[in-house]
Amino acid sequence: MNETTEKDTGRVEALSDGIFGVAITLLAIELKTPVLKTITNRSLVIALLQNWPQYLTILNSFASILLMWVSHHNLFKIVRKASMPFIAVNGMLLLSVTLTIFSTKTLSEYIQTDAAKAAAAFYGFTCVLISGSFCLLWYKAVKNKEDLVANVSDETIRLHGISYFRGLSIYVIATGLAFVNAWFTVVIVTGSWIYWILSFKKTE
Repeated sequence: MNETTEKDTGRVEALSDGIFGVAITLLAIELKTPVLKTITNRSLVIALLQNWPQYLTILNSFASILLMWVSHHNLFKIVRKASMPFIAVNGMLLLSVTLTIFSTKTLSEYIQTDAAKAAAAFYGFTCVLISGSFCLLWYKAVKNKEDLVANVSDETIRLHGISYFRGLSIYVIATGLAFVNAWFTVVIVTGSWIYWILSFKKTE
């Protein structure tokens, strides 16, 4: 069996990689140069320091998108064939990833205002959409064993499923806690980096 027949997901992976790359690039574009009333070294330093919520949220989203890409890459290691339902769900996932740009900007602008809880809930909900899309993508991938690579084990499939559904639970909790305190959402989403890194090691 030739390589093309054995692994028929190249175009889907290429499109997905491109969208992940664009999403990360657009995050960097969101960084704005401070506008100063008085141009001095001190005023510039103060203005830069005052923008720390923007830096934090952009860093958080950058790391999150990077981890999403790694998770996406790991999932495609076990997928041999991309069916139409699988491609449709992958498209839904990519749409959710692009929404991260908007939710990140919203959170950075309103985290220190009276609208912080709503902004954090919106940010958390975006994470829920992405994580839920990953769960559905995994389900569509493993539904038909003939769509998977020949050497994938049942244990690998099981570990992937556990990591995705646990991740979804984390983001649902983070979104709910936004209505208690916006910073709970930020802290939990940031802490999820550790969870995903450990999950990647288990599914390697």
